[in-house]
This record gives sequence, C-alpha cells and structure tokens, in this order.
Amino acid sequence: MKKMLLPVCALAFLTLPGAEMKLDFTSSSPWKVMRNHSHRVKFETKEFKGKKATVVTLANEVKTGDTAFCLATDFFNVKDKKSVTVKFSFLAAKGMKDFKGGGYWNNSVRFYDSANKEILPQAHIILPPATGAYQEVTQEFPVPAQAVKAVVHFGFDNPNITKNNIFAVTDVVITY
Repeated sequence: MKKMLLPVCALAFLTLPGAEMKLDFTSSSPWKVMRNHSHRVKFETKEFKGKKATVVTLANEVKTGDTAFCLATDFFNVKDKKSVTVKFSFLAAKGMKDFKGGGYWNNSVRFYDSANKEILPQAHIILPPATGAYQEVTQEFPVPAQAVKAVVHFGFDNPNITKNNIFAVTDVVITY
C-alpha cells in the first residue's frame, strides 16, 4: 500500500491547477488601484449590458482632452511560476482601437523582482478593435526567471474616453 501512495501523491501534485485570482465584480471596486490622469473619467462597477463590470466613462461632458486611466489588480506571487494567463471580457464603443499608452497607462502584466524593481519590457495585453459588444480575450505570458510578483493593469491613453467612447471590463481571471 505504501508503494502505491507515493506515485499517487506525485501524480496529484503534478496535476494540481495553478493559483488563480478572480476579481469580484459584485464588490463596489474589484481593483486595488483606480487612477486617471486629469480626473476626466469616472469609474463605476455596476450592471452594464447584462454583466457586472467596471465601466469607464467621461466624468464631465464639458471637459475634453486627455483621459488616460488605469485599473490595477493587487499583486500576486509568481515566484517559480512558468506563465501567467489573463482571461477577461471587455466592451468598448464600436470603432475604438489600438488602446495604447505609456508608463502607467497601458494594458499589461508587470513583473517585479525581489527588490521590487519592475522587470522590463512589460508584457502588453493586446485588445482587438472594439465591436460595441463584450469580447472575451485570453492571453498567456511567460514569467521572467527573476520575477517574484506581478500585477495586471488595464487602461490606455489613446483613444480618449468621450461622450460616445466608453470602456468596460469584467470577468477577469488570472491564472499563474
């Protein structure tokens, strides 16, 4: 019996799923950080087109200009992990595309070493052009050997959020 137990335990260890972080969109804010450059957008986690989502809209329709924003998860441990898979759904106004930004304002997985120094280059999450309906996206990223923790950012500097350009994200699941 003891001879059988060891191989079974080893097999169970090898088939265990990785860790998972699932953002809770039933809470008022599933995000650790919600930031925007010029306070021109507002963030609401609410029912939106049939799903609980965080919706980014223009805060004041009179003000226009730079609407760079960022939603960031809490840090999660990636030490000795091989990859991070990010699965989510997003909705943006039809015709919005590229979703670019620099510095803090981009869609990315950011890895950090044991000294809390960011490991560059960032792993960019690529969004397809918007259709005006929810689109599911899944992307996998290799974990750098020296990485001990990571964080996922959603946001962009271009295109700007306008009266007609909205952005919503939901169903965020990070497997590592």
